[in-house]
Amino acid sequence: GCVASIDGQLISPRAFDAWAVFTLPRGLEGPTGMLERMRAGILTRFVDVTLLHMDMAEAGFAPSEAELASELGLLQMNGDPKDRLRDVPEGVSLQEMRAWELRQASVIAFVCLERSCGVTEEESRAFYDTNVERFEEGEQVRASHILIKLESDATPPEVVAARQQAAEIAAAAQAPGADFAELARQRSMGPSASRGGDLGFFPRGRMVQPFDDMAFGMAPGEVSGPVRTAFGWHVILVSDRKPARTKAYEEVRGEITRTYGLRKRSEAYKEAVRTARERRTVEELLDRVVVSAPVEAPPAEEAR
Repeated sequence: GCVASIDGQLISPRAFDAWAVFTLPRGLEGPTGMLERMRAGILTRFVDVTLLHMDMAEAGFAPSEAELASELGLLQMNGDPKDRLRDVPEGVSLQEMRAWELRQASVIAFVCLERSCGVTEEESRAFYDTNVERFEEGEQVRASHILIKLESDATPPEVVAARQQAAEIAAAAQAPGADFAELARQRSMGPSASRGGDLGFFPRGRMVQPFDDMAFGMAPGEVSGPVRTAFGWHVILVSDRKPARTKAYEEVRGEITRTYGLRKRSEAYKEAVRTARERRTVEELLDRVVVSAPVEAPPAEEAR
């Protein structure tokens, strides 16, 4: 049987199985369960890569080692194929999965070269100028805290006792020469205790509201009295503040190049697939049986 036909050339289920395992993100079930729900979409992407590889072979394109390394790095963000070996259908080897990984990296490099997916300085600057709101940062504070924990079902006497502990800690932290970080390491019940209570910088809305309201109302160097939240009683030290600002272009240039570059790659890939499908006769035959000699997964050395 076969799963697809391209200009009369048949593609085997085994090749498709190797591709399916390679393309599934880590953490999802293996191909048996996934193909029941996603088989059509996975097959379409499989055929797309096969079509583009045909175009690449016709053009005589061979990616450089640097181009392959770059594309493989992006593809492997979903995890190394060997980590999904437990999900591999019987008879499909790691070598076959890696061959499809190499093939996809090669065709992406081919598409990017053919359709100029690089981001120019002019494009990058224009993206910044038209999306400047994306690079705005609200006001931030850097704070540390000491937490006296309370359970959600704490009794009124427990709440009072915890507040008294927090008040004593606040008085000690407000004393001249007090070492807030050391107090936090000794007395805090929160996960930041080992860091001296340091929570780093954070914007408005990141913390629960009573904590947020107190921290943003304080000046650097100021220590609060006890503040009640759902977690318990806090004593807060604000150590620094950053005003709201817009990040300069130079700060976000690399981020823009990545973001806009990925968008250009996606658009170029879709256009290359559309053109390739127009040039060839494609049948996706996952639910039909065609008896003929199948085309197997590409040997690794031929995948480029």
